[in-house]
Amino acid sequence: RTLRRTPYYTEDYEQELERTFERRMREITDHMVDEAKSQMEMKNSLREVHTLYQDLMERALDIGFDEDQKHRLNDLYEMRRDHLKREKVEETNRVLRGIQDVQELRDYWDSVKEFLLSNRPFFGKEFENLVARKFDDVMGKLEEAEYRRKEVEDAEEPWKEEGIME
Repeated sequence: RTLRRTPYYTEDYEQELERTFERRMREITDHMVDEAKSQMEMKNSLREVHTLYQDLMERALDIGFDEDQKHRLNDLYEMRRDHLKREKVEETNRVLRGIQDVQELRDYWDSVKEFLLSNRPFFGKEFENLVARKFDDVMGKLEEAEYRRKEVEDAEEPWKEEGIME
């Protein structure tokens, strides 16, 4: 009972406790950012990556992220988005190199077009245009190759053109 009646100076204890709390809070939120990075790297769908990012940013205040951590999350999101874009461009280039006729190109374009439209909010219109230009380039080359092939056939068999020996 006598201890309760004696006043204690606790300001230094309060400050130490506050510093310890802030340090530990920073460690926890840093760990959460690292976990978010790992989760983003495991996801192969930009829609899933975006959902994770958006969820974390909406709860950033409640979680206790500081401005640096929010910027880091944003950077992680943008890096993952760019990585997924690069992967899609590389995949598209790889497939386009193997395409030999116009119908095969059109079939592949239909599947890629669906992907681009469903991911437009994440990749953007500029990315769609980049991929579409690649398809246009391949289409031009295939059409030119087809035209030249027909020229060669016509040159080898001139009687077909003149109606001789039908």
